[in-house]
Amino acid sequence: GLGSAAAFILLLVTMALYALQLRLVGAKRMTGGI
Repeated sequence: GLGSAAAFILLLVTMALYALQLRLVGAKRMTGGI
């Protein structure tokens, strides 16, 4: 249903934001930034 589809999209967005945050943190560590 619509509720399950919305929950799935929300999960994908959350995972995408988490992956992006990890990538940014990793990039800062590699460049010696805080």
